Amino acid sequence: MTDVSQNRTNDDPFDSILFPEDKFCKEGYEAGLDEGRQKGLAEGFAAGWQQGCKLGEEIGFFRGFAESWLETLTSGTSDLLMDDRKLKVVYSSLKQLQKMAGGFEICNINTDAFTTELSKIRAKFKQVVTQMGLKQFDFGKNELSF
Repeated sequence: MTDVSQNRTNDDPFDSILFPEDKFCKEGYEAGLDEGRQKGLAEGFAAGWQQGCKLGEEIGFFRGFAESWLETLTSGTSDLLMDDRKLKVVYSSLKQLQKMAGGFEICNINTDAFTTELSKIRAKFKQVVTQMGLKQFDFGKNELSF
């Protein structure tokens, strides 16, 4: 049996009265599409917020780590045993980490530059920890991947 609604033209004013299923099907589809978009937007926002918080926490940690150690080394209250040459290297690395973390842009995470800069900051942190002879932090254990 053929569907009568497929053989008719859209010019007939009585089609909406005689074949209401087409109208309701279209309205249902559009309502479902709109609801799906809204739900997807809400879920995407929540996931992005969560990932953004983790990233902000990580970058904030690196920046705070660098700033507090720079203050400690500058004030001379550090109990790390280093000669002057090593102290200069560590100080320089901490300044670099501070600058990298402080200038990190979180505007567009879908670029190669974002991923590259984040990797550089993590690598610089590992380098500083090693230079200082500190126990390795496992901050990046649950590293974010973008």
